[in-house]
Amino acid sequence: MGKQMGQVIVTLTVTNRIDRVLAQRGFISSGEVRSYTLDDVLVDTGATLLCLPASIISQLGLVQGGEAQVENATGVQQGRIFRDVELSIADAIACTWRSFGVVCGAIAK
Repeated sequence: MGKQMGQVIVTLTVTNRIDRVLAQRGFISSGEVRSYTLDDVLVDTGATLLCLPASIISQLGLVQGGEAQVENATGVQQGRIFRDVELSIADAIACTWRSFGVVCGAIAK
């Protein structure tokens, strides 16, 4: 896919923040920290949530914090909200969410 004017494409790593804290405190090894790297991610500067497939959310072991109405290209649907996520872009921590309102899971349960 060719880059369009104004597009921001990044490599994004999503990490289970609870795992990271457990590793820092010596309860698990750093190799046990669950994370997933996504290449060629198109950044939507107007987005307020990051939507991930249910398979990635499950692999990361994220904790559900609630549900919310989410809007995507197919319309408004019910989505699951997960918490305790760390997002890194190019090895720099971009954001860490410790509470509700982080990642919306796949819409279908």
